Amino acid sequence: MKDDPRHNRLRLLIKNLNKERKKQANQINVLCHGLVAAQKEFIKALANISFAADFYEALLEAPDLNTLLANSAGLIQRVSPQVSIFFLLLTEHTYELHKFESEPPMNIHKHDIRSWFTGELVANICRLNKTCNLADMYPMGLQAGQSALNKVSLSTIPLTHNGSSLGFTVLCSQREEELSKSKVNQLMVMAPGLSKAIRAKRPQPIVAK
Repeated sequence: MKDDPRHNRLRLLIKNLNKERKKQANQINVLCHGLVAAQKEFIKALANISFAADFYEALLEAPDLNTLLANSAGLIQRVSPQVSIFFLLLTEHTYELHKFESEPPMNIHKHDIRSWFTGELVANICRLNKTCNLADMYPMGLQAGQSALNKVSLSTIPLTHNGSSLGFTVLCSQREEELSKSKVNQLMVMAPGLSKAIRAKRPQPIVAK
């Protein structure tokens, strides 16, 4: 007995309907994933705007350099509490160091930083004028054995005003809590405003040689 042509047409119709339904389901799935991703990006953008607004407000409110740096460190640690922050600001012959510890503290002392960051390394980082990590700093003269830094992550953010280096910020964290590239980039956006504020609090600009 031959198949009824009507049954064949019905099976084909059902097959095509199922195929179309799967196609639409896939399209809806892609659309939903796209909406979720867009929502995440929007939330991230709002957070960045809020952080920037708070950051610049803190810069405007600071009456002196120490308060300015303390306010800046506090805001960075608000979004990255695991990070210890050091500002290395150039002076005529060397640099001045401002240290703000994380909570809990990492027990890195000023003499550690001064022994790691020699005048040669500081000058090289300032001339490079870009973010650096440990891998970048060793060839430039970082004076610390691997055993001293095998549990630590370091990143630097340049502080430059009108083409002159004022120094840089050092972000220090435990290796397992290393700052993401996106977080470092977020802080890079704040660097020009911070540099301008630092320059305003210091009577003379210092140019890296």
